[in-house]
Amino acid sequence: MIMQKLHIIITLIAALIVTIISTYNSDGLYEYAVKVIITVVLFYVFGSIIKGLINRAAPQPVIEENLEIEPAADEVDITDSIEEEYDDYDEDSGQEGGVISE
Repeated sequence: MIMQKLHIIITLIAALIVTIISTYNSDGLYEYAVKVIITVVLFYVFGSIIKGLINRAAPQPVIEENLEIEPAADEVDITDSIEEEYDDYDEDSGQEGGVISE
C-alpha cells in the first residue's frame, strides 16, 4: 500500500521541510510559494522515478481481480455411490461384477 503512494509521501515530506526552512528564514509569501511549487514538482518526479525503480527491483505478485467463486453444493450424498459399488461387488468370489455364471 505504501509503495503505491511513495512519490506522494516523498513530495509531502519535501514540501514540509521547505515550509519549515522558509518560516525560519522569514521568507516572503512570493518566495515561499515559488520554493514550494518547485519542490513539489521536482520531488514528485523524483519520487515517481524511485517508485518505478523499486517496482522493477521487487515486482509485486499479480492478483487477478475477476475471480468468481462458485457456491458450494448444498448437500453431498456419497451413500448412493457407495451402495452402487457394494452392489457390484460379490462377497463370495471377491470379484466385482456379481456372481459369475458357469
